[in-house]
Amino acid sequence: MPWYYVYSPLSGYCTSRISNQTYCSGGPHAITGGSGFKLPLDLVISSPGVQRLDFWGSSNIGSIRTTRRSNMCIVSPGTPWNDAVDVEMFTGPNASGSYIGTVRFGHIDSPIQNNIYNSLNGQYIGWTPGECTCRPCACYDCYTARHVHMEIRQSVTPPAGQGYNTGLDGCSNPWAYYSSTWVYELYLP
Repeated sequence: MPWYYVYSPLSGYCTSRISNQTYCSGGPHAITGGSGFKLPLDLVISSPGVQRLDFWGSSNIGSIRTTRRSNMCIVSPGTPWNDAVDVEMFTGPNASGSYIGTVRFGHIDSPIQNNIYNSLNGQYIGWTPGECTCRPCACYDCYTARHVHMEIRQSVTPPAGQGYNTGLDGCSNPWAYYSSTWVYELYLP
């Protein structure tokens, strides 16, 4: 069974408990993608200023299809905090072959246009917000640091204890490195 990986779009630290889908403060972490999405996490940006976000996936992903969304938060704090990009992954070129899954990137400034890409690694997704203007919302918790929200919808449910990088799980601020730390793993039988 082939495994497919999605890597970190930035260098920063994780501030979520992925395994039980909660914020470090204990409240439930919002899942914004709807049915089938799970394993939400927030990656906090380590450097000052805005940071470009790029998609990075394993070499066996044949193509991606990007879709802009504007329904990120339950209570809209406005653009760019409410903007997201869904990246659907496929085994073949031009969004053909088997559907692997979708990763949602949330809180995206200047998000990419809807399109299909065969050359996917390093594919621009958008920018992080320039400053934190996020206000408390109906999500129990709202970080004061700039971050990107991620969650996944897998076409096939992985075996128990798999599907995400357990090294990022927890509230000890584990570090993720741009393009080299895998965040999610997906598989097709």
